[in-house]
Amino acid sequence: MPTKNSSPLTRKAATAKATTTKKKTINAKKKAASTIKKKTTPENVFIAPPATARELVPAGDKTDRSISRSASLPMRASEPVLAVTPPAALAAAEATPVPNTQAECLIWMGQSFHVRVLLAISDWAGEPVATLTATMTLGELAKGTPWGPGQQARLVNATNSRAVFFPFASTMLPPSVLLPAATKVAQWERVAWRQQDPQTPCFVFGG
Repeated sequence: MPTKNSSPLTRKAATAKATTTKKKTINAKKKAASTIKKKTTPENVFIAPPATARELVPAGDKTDRSISRSASLPMRASEPVLAVTPPAALAAAEATPVPNTQAECLIWMGQSFHVRVLLAISDWAGEPVATLTATMTLGELAKGTPWGPGQQARLVNATNSRAVFFPFASTMLPPSVLLPAATKVAQWERVAWRQQDPQTPCFVFGG
């Protein structure tokens, strides 16, 4: 800092140094402010994507899976069947777009076809869909009369009434033989898939 008795040259040099220091301080503050703004603008803020339905189920949870379960066919018999209410199930099923690729077909199988087959079995058996499990047999679900050709025909009709292949116009052809009463719910889903007529573009991805 120049004093009163400093020479003009000394005072000038000191003033110039102080000015330079002040400018550096101002520039540093501007740079810091710019960095903060850049980090907090909407385009630079990371927003975590919503968790998938599978991620919402705890790893140790053994209860029914969500409607958006991994869409791979055939369904393993050890997997519990989806527990949903018909309105929620159909809303999700009908919201599924027409599949054109393998990835879209897999999603459609899990979010539309799978759900509709379960609802068809629920209609036929007169059981709430939430009570169905993959290991239940058609014989134990048959009501009124034992499992036989008549019951199988009614289940085929129920399956087609639910338009399980929507948005495709395909239907399920009746099996050429009577399935055993020990046929499980998960196995009926695979049978329905194999019996689609005409075959949908997704048929080849069904396993």
